[in-house]
Amino acid sequence: MNNCSDDDNQRSQSDNQRQQRARAQRSISDTPPPKEVNLLKKAVTLLSSREYSAHELRKKLSNYSDDSDKIEEVIQRLQKENWQSDQRFIDNFVSFRQGKWGNLKILQCLKTHQLSSESLNDLRETLKETEMSRAL
Repeated sequence: MNNCSDDDNQRSQSDNQRQQRARAQRSISDTPPPKEVNLLKKAVTLLSSREYSAHELRKKLSNYSDDSDKIEEVIQRLQKENWQSDQRFIDNFVSFRQGKWGNLKILQCLKTHQLSSESLNDLRETLKETEMSRAL
């Protein structure tokens, strides 16, 4: 008698497992494909809330597309139409942090945004010149 109930238990367990697999497959096949995002629209939406460096914007857009050429094309168009500007990003970044942070911390943080060395050198000189007035 024990063997029969063991067989019934095994059979019901395997039936349950089959049903679970079937449900899982149905839910996977019923899931619609991910919606394609308009990268230009997404970028403009991001830029309308605050300034982003090109590097930062590239990272954000890569969450929505694996096509790096398309992302680069969008960023170039935004720069051409003056929606995105690394110089504007730098100016904005510095203006918000100059009262709290020192020159080195500002420059160090901006280096992570992969900005041009020319822009960073110009900023370094500007920060040196205005250091005393900002400290007061």
